[in-house]
Amino acid sequence: MPYIQVSRPYPKGKYRVDIFLKIPKSKLPPEIVYRWANSGVCEENWIEVKFFGGAERKTGSEPKTRHLGKLLEALLRLKFYVREGGKYLLMAFNREPSYYLPKREIGESYKAFGKTCYKIFKI
Repeated sequence: MPYIQVSRPYPKGKYRVDIFLKIPKSKLPPEIVYRWANSGVCEENWIEVKFFGGAERKTGSEPKTRHLGKLLEALLRLKFYVREGGKYLLMAFNREPSYYLPKREIGESYKAFGKTCYKIFKI
């Protein structure tokens, strides 16, 4: 059935994606394939993961623009190194997102899971 591969190379370029998830539609029942096709589920899924945490352990503070640059880099890799399939950016925060990112870049649609906030973007 589905398989997950960590640190798989992108189809073009020298970089690697954090998580690659392949769901072979040929091995699934037709009713599930039909439902997934209507909801936009892809057979090949490329997922970049960014975790912002452990701020309490650092003596200095990293600039928020540096974190924003890391997110932009991941988005651009997904945009230009993958032609087809699902492209996702998963962000997880150990604190409120405003602690790690500039306030104007933060939306209100972050989900809370315990003390951790996360957001998933489909590209």
